[in-house]
Amino acid sequence: PLSDDFIRYYSKFSAVIGKNIRVIQNGTEFTAYATGIDDQGGLIVTTDEGQTLTLRYGEVTIRI
Repeated sequence: PLSDDFIRYYSKFSAVIGKNIRVIQNGTEFTAYATGIDDQGGLIVTTDEGQTLTLRYGEVTIRI
């Protein structure tokens, strides 16, 4: 697990946390809201359907 200090620092300067994003993972695309980082560095998101997921790989872009 990553240290709490690192997670707080990473979260503070993340370009995606607190933003609506588009995720492309395994050829599947979906939209979500980035809510945070877990203790292993995964991006925690809530999909537009209300499902909470932790992303460990894939492509993320900020929706405009």
